[in-house]
Amino acid sequence: MKFTNHNLSIQGTPGIIFGVISIVTIYFSNSFIQDFVTGVEGISLLPITFFEIIIGAIAFLYIVISYVVVVLINKFRRRKNNLYGWTPGAKKIRYVFLILLILGGLLCYFFEKNGLVKLIIPIVLLLFGTGCILVKNLTNGPSSILGIFFIIQSILTIINPVNSFLYFGIAFGIYIPIYSIGYTFLKNVI
Repeated sequence: MKFTNHNLSIQGTPGIIFGVISIVTIYFSNSFIQDFVTGVEGISLLPITFFEIIIGAIAFLYIVISYVVVVLINKFRRRKNNLYGWTPGAKKIRYVFLILLILGGLLCYFFEKNGLVKLIIPIVLLLFGTGCILVKNLTNGPSSILGIFFIIQSILTIINPVNSFLYFGIAFGIYIPIYSIGYTFLKNVI
């Protein structure tokens, strides 16, 4: 297959940086939630609705920062390789993940409003894994393998919801960098 990388590729440097951003975001989110739950002075005095808004803002910033970083790094890499515009495959990948992001946002809102907050992390992992599997024919790497690992993490969060943030961190903070480093290494070796 001829080498091209699309604007949202998580192979190589974008995947590693995305993993670091994920670990930092998950660490601070989990710390903030633990401080609220355990009654740390100052944070525990926040009204629950304000607390939910802060967590929502953290999640939104995580999505925006991750997207911008991945797009900017890929834009630089694509310019270096004289690739411009969106390929038809890249457009399809973008649409698949956009549809899943909107669906995930609606489901997360529904879960939050109905007291099913424990299902938010599993649905995010499940939808991202599903997206990786759906775009497997449009990518250069074995994205379906990454998708299967995300779906496994989703199942683990349902079985053991106490460790949801840990599973979320493993999926986004470790699997994606391993995928990007492994694929980059294999591509250069083979």
